[in-house]
Amino acid sequence: MNTLGDICKFNYGKALPKRSRVDGPVAVYGSNGVVGRHDRAITDGPTIIIGRKGSIGEINYSEVGCYPIDTTYYIDRTCTQVDLEWLSYALSALGLKKLNKAAAIPGLNRNDAYNIKLRVPRPSEQQRIVARIKECLGKVDEVEALRSKQHDEITELQTAAFHEISRSDNWPSKKIGEVITESRNGRSLNANAIEGNGHVLTLAAVHDLQLDQSQKKPVVMDDKIAKQFSYKEDDVFVSRANTFDLVGLSSYADKNSDKRTIYPDLLIRLRADTNQILPRYLAFALRLPDSRSQIRQNAKGANRSMVKISGANLREFTIPIPPISEQHKILERLDAFIPTYDDLKALAHENDAAALHESILHQAFAGEL
Repeated sequence: MNTLGDICKFNYGKALPKRSRVDGPVAVYGSNGVVGRHDRAITDGPTIIIGRKGSIGEINYSEVGCYPIDTTYYIDRTCTQVDLEWLSYALSALGLKKLNKAAAIPGLNRNDAYNIKLRVPRPSEQQRIVARIKECLGKVDEVEALRSKQHDEITELQTAAFHEISRSDNWPSKKIGEVITESRNGRSLNANAIEGNGHVLTLAAVHDLQLDQSQKKPVVMDDKIAKQFSYKEDDVFVSRANTFDLVGLSSYADKNSDKRTIYPDLLIRLRADTNQILPRYLAFALRLPDSRSQIRQNAKGANRSMVKISGANLREFTIPIPPISEQHKILERLDAFIPTYDDLKALAHENDAAALHESILHQAFAGEL
């Protein structure tokens, strides 16, 4: 049994501010992967990059020389005699993330890592383990490709089901602004887990039709803000900023907010005119294919990774408004569909790729592959 310090050395990466980079073929690595390009490498051939600050213990592997910056450690062939690919998998299996020693900014001390013990097999066995891991991870990638296709099919099923559930008898359409009594953006505050005396919802809260009030972060707020941006049962929320595929998602609150929980600036709160529209139907109608199309056509942004819609635009979007009695029937049909949809989603998310990767590495270094 050896210690990690017996078989390798963690070299410090070197600072390389963006202004000093010269665009070229060499990958620049930060603690969580590639962060840019440069014209020269500082490592000798294949390289293991280890997160030192920020995403500590994250392992990246480059098959060619690269430029790890000063938030990382690196290992190349000048730092070890063992197979570098085998070592990269071994480091991933060791779980260096648990060695965090910094309170404010996560940090990894290489001397702590050096004390970790591991068994080092002979070179031919290292190569066999690498080949076996690659074979298994390749199968995981195939499963993930199938799962991605399945996810797309489930999304298409939901779209088709929503269209069928709300099948129209030439119901009149109205602008959102005509069927609500109020729309208002929330208030965003910086997360503070140490001194937090309240919470603010995150964008993940509007992933599904029912608002997920567990998706929140701790913040510091005064009583005025807590009162001003609280919410109540039957409030409807729309995300005004997100990726192109997720912007404009809508949810309704099935209960009042928890004490001192507010909604963020990235969510628009709508209050329905209940003489015309049920709050839950409003949230549902905003997820219909025609509504999603209007939202995407009006979303603005430099790229698809972050686009926005305005409250003014949202109020101009149109949705079908059946009689209240028919809205109730639509929601009854929706309730009949949701359990099946939830079951399909749960099945699609079983054994996610990250868990499978972790399991494969555990088995490989326990001698079970």
